Amino acid sequence: REKDVEDLRIRPLLRRLGYTEDDYVQQLHIRVGARQHILIPDFVLLPRRRGDRKTGFAVIEAKWTISTSKMLEEAKIQARSYAKLLGAKYQMVASREKIWLWSDADDFETEIFQASWAELADADRFARLYPILRKR
Repeated sequence: REKDVEDLRIRPLLRRLGYTEDDYVQQLHIRVGARQHILIPDFVLLPRRRGDRKTGFAVIEAKWTISTSKMLEEAKIQARSYAKLLGAKYQMVASREKIWLWSDADDFETEIFQASWAELADADRFARLYPILRKR
């Protein structure tokens, strides 16, 4: 079911933002710590390798559904950990209901954009997201 959000919502959104499959990695493996624990964000946009370190422009965490503020906060914390590890500028949480977006400008605290998938079909609403997350 989370895969449906990834395949039917996130991937089409990334295409609208100008990304091709070569511009992101799904299920990027990040090794951390002395025990080499592996973290796996759902999507990393514009991933790069700098020496032994992996970086990315933005991180997207997919969830099947987010029906409570507690669920959103837990997903936000998870995405934030990935974004900080990768030095990402943006983090997004995407569910079947909507997307939420935060920036590193204030350590991913203040939500800078949110929209339902129906709202993203509106050209004016999408035009607010496009300059933030478009392919650079």
